[in-house]
Amino acid sequence: AEVDTETLQRISSSFQELLNEMNNSASQAGEQAGNFNATLSHFNARLDPANPGGALQSADIGALLSSTRSMQSSVSALKAHLEQSRREAEELREEVSRARQDALTDALTGLTNRKGFDQIITQALAQHDPASKGLSLLICDVEHFKKINDTYGHVFGDKVLQSVGFILRQNVKGKDV
Repeated sequence: AEVDTETLQRISSSFQELLNEMNNSASQAGEQAGNFNATLSHFNARLDPANPGGALQSADIGALLSSTRSMQSSVSALKAHLEQSRREAEELREEVSRARQDALTDALTGLTNRKGFDQIITQALAQHDPASKGLSLLICDVEHFKKINDTYGHVFGDKVLQSVGFILRQNVKGKDV
């Protein structure tokens, strides 16, 4: 569905920003994981039974604890960033869905517009099983609508169209459009 340029630009920018934030968070966590791995490797080598005098000193244990805490902090920050990114992605998904719906809906009546109708009828015909009951299409005309507009004005004509749209929406069932 066509979406207005401003909405498309806003969604695109937000999505790019979200991806950049996720990339930065993952890079920071990866760097911290590399540092933690190097620290563990260093102490693992020192504790190797083949390495005489490789016992850990209290300063070594403090460094290992500090590195572990730093890694925990990095993982917690990554988790928080990922949760925030998940929420932002969900908001973007909803905004795209709203924009798509707006592009397929007539703003005045709230009914499916021509573009939406074309999509729906194409899909219905493609999915239709000839062995089942047939599809139905009801076409109606607001008689003398031009006269209503000419006599009472376009604002009143809009109210008539809104009322017709309301009545139609109130009387459809299930998958009817």
